Amino acid sequence: MPKAPSLRAAARAARRVLHVLWLGLLELLTPVVAVLLAPLFYWRILTPNPSDVATFPSGDFTDLHYPYQRWVAEELARGENPYWDAFVSAGHSAVGDVQFRVFYPLDNWLARLVGGGLPVRALEWEIIAHVALASLFTYLLARRLTGSRIGGLLAALVFGFGGYLSGFPIQQGIILDASVWLPLVLLCIDVGADYNVVAAFAVAAGALAFSALAGHPQTLFYVCFASGLYLLFKGWNQGRIRWAALPGLPVLFLGGGALAASALIPAYFHLGLTDRTDVSYAFSSSGFALHETLGLVLPGPLGGTPLYNGVFTLLLVAVALGSARRRANKLFWVGLGVLSLLLSFGGATFLQSGAYLLLGPFKFRDYERIVMLFDLSVAVLAGYGAAELTGRRPPRLRWLRRAIVWPIAALVGFGLLCAVEYVSATGDAQNRLLGLVDRAVFIALVIGLGAAIAFARERRSLRPGIAGLLAVLLVGLDLFSMNWQSNLRPGAPDQLVAPTPIADYLENYTTGLFRIASEGLLPGDGNAGDLFRLQDVVGNSPLETRDYADFTSTVPELTRWQVLNVRYVVTKRKIDDPRLLLLRQDGDQNLYELDAKDRLPRVYVVHQTIPAPDRQLALELVKSADLRTTAVVEGMAVAMSQSEEDRSQVEFTSYHADDLSLKAVLPTPGLLVLSEVDYPGWQAEVDGRPVPIVRADGILRAIPLDAGTHQVRFQFVPPGLQAGESLGSLAQKALIDLVIAEVVLRVAWTTLGLARRLWLHR
Repeated sequence: MPKAPSLRAAARAARRVLHVLWLGLLELLTPVVAVLLAPLFYWRILTPNPSDVATFPSGDFTDLHYPYQRWVAEELARGENPYWDAFVSAGHSAVGDVQFRVFYPLDNWLARLVGGGLPVRALEWEIIAHVALASLFTYLLARRLTGSRIGGLLAALVFGFGGYLSGFPIQQGIILDASVWLPLVLLCIDVGADYNVVAAFAVAAGALAFSALAGHPQTLFYVCFASGLYLLFKGWNQGRIRWAALPGLPVLFLGGGALAASALIPAYFHLGLTDRTDVSYAFSSSGFALHETLGLVLPGPLGGTPLYNGVFTLLLVAVALGSARRRANKLFWVGLGVLSLLLSFGGATFLQSGAYLLLGPFKFRDYERIVMLFDLSVAVLAGYGAAELTGRRPPRLRWLRRAIVWPIAALVGFGLLCAVEYVSATGDAQNRLLGLVDRAVFIALVIGLGAAIAFARERRSLRPGIAGLLAVLLVGLDLFSMNWQSNLRPGAPDQLVAPTPIADYLENYTTGLFRIASEGLLPGDGNAGDLFRLQDVVGNSPLETRDYADFTSTVPELTRWQVLNVRYVVTKRKIDDPRLLLLRQDGDQNLYELDAKDRLPRVYVVHQTIPAPDRQLALELVKSADLRTTAVVEGMAVAMSQSEEDRSQVEFTSYHADDLSLKAVLPTPGLLVLSEVDYPGWQAEVDGRPVPIVRADGILRAIPLDAGTHQVRFQFVPPGLQAGESLGSLAQKALIDLVIAEVVLRVAWTTLGLARRLWLHR
């Protein structure tokens, strides 16, 4: 018998096995490539070569977010609860201010990994890791939607390295970290709705909670907005109801909100103490100018760079829209993209007025941040276009041949116009014009190469895999060339927040418990206190309480310093006042010390009070009162016995940011005044018994004491934290139980079905 047929069959089987293994390897390797794009994009951050190393420039990255995260890491390393920050704004609620991200899991993992001295480099690594997560989640989402690995990889490129995520979110890490979870939420919604798996919505709730804990409510709102729209779309798609979407809606939003309740409830309470809910239309109507739409094809001086996702990307979007495959899904992304683009113009269109009215007390600003949804929509649609380009049947691009001439001609004409203008320009104007010419030439080349790839695929001159690889490489070249250095500057990161001579003196050569008034002149701007562990009366937070802002704007400077126990002042001013001694100078900065006899101690006792029925009157009375012997008390009169000589003794027995203990010895009744900012949640005990705290001198905590020896304790219990933690624990248990119950029921249902079939077969 001839054996050739069996050998041929074995060869075919072997080829099929190898093909399956190759496909499996590709499925594993492609998401790895999506992740590795981030360290490639930011290679200058990671390089060990000192001559090539770069860092993110100074800005919100170094002056706002890094000081907060370093302080939280140090508190965790010390075994302290990072609830009350004593080093900014004379004391500030870190739980209430969501920008501290006290409960964000990735921050806490990083803090435990590197310890208390969180270096700038570690935070840069965390940012790169979040960009990698954005690429991975976008790849998984687009891979599922388009059914194409190339489509998924190209979408990951566009969203991870397009104009939005490579732009200002790098400086404002809380925006970046809140954004990257959106693709994962949408992926879980898609899987849950298509397969009627409620457990997928539980996973989406976890991703939504991560977005909430990242600390940027405006971006969280956009994530919820897009997730809600997609859930509604998937719940009624292709003319039938996806029943899992009905329980999925409360599981996603109630579950996600409850998981993050430990951060959201205190943040909501704190927001009511600020002036961020009392804003006008003018405050919240900012966005892109209409001319910045040019950024879609020509980023830079003329256009908004967050809008730029590549010109070949736009061509792929057009290819996707020209195909009838999965048209309903594409229309959703078109609608989301157009809506978010229009909203990103803020008050330049009337659409923002509707958002302003609908949001009620929750007002946002900088509406260009919603362009995140536009960029994700473009990324997914470009993924659909790449899937069309690499499908078995080549796309029909007759329309493209007619249209491609016009954008190239426009770019060439624009370049020539700039070149002609260059002749009459001088200085910086010439450099700007040359920059525009360079961009126009580069973009024209990308369009030409992209069109060549598309036409070659249409004519079957390129195989699908080769066409897909070339498309990914071209989009990567485009985005990496345009965006990769927008947030880089040469130099080592350690120099960004290196201590100045004045900061070094205050940190290492001073002793005692005191505050400084830095005027935001030390490294780290207004949050330098967190970097050098110097208790500063300055803070750099948009969520400063209204009471503290009123106090600093109403009470005269020297009186403020006395009330807040300020010892050192850093300023560029020349202060000619005998009460201030010039200690040292560093360039244009001067360090003064307030004379000891003009300073008030951190804690002391007074025997006279001035009642003030309202806060505004209290602030006015503080200006003229003798605060050494008298306290201005808000809201109530505190009866005190007159004493010509104060023989009271008060000393700290322990001092922690959120837990203070004192020993007080009073020969006669008095009012103990603690130079610490009053804030809801602070509780006081005298000899183990709770006593009410009264507000003294416009901003401080105080308690009345009887004559005798007392043990006094002040403890901070953040408002809403306990309720949030309880709600989070219940939600976590409920979601885990839901997943387990669904798995058990599905296994039981499958088992019963198999048993029934076996019984009928017998």
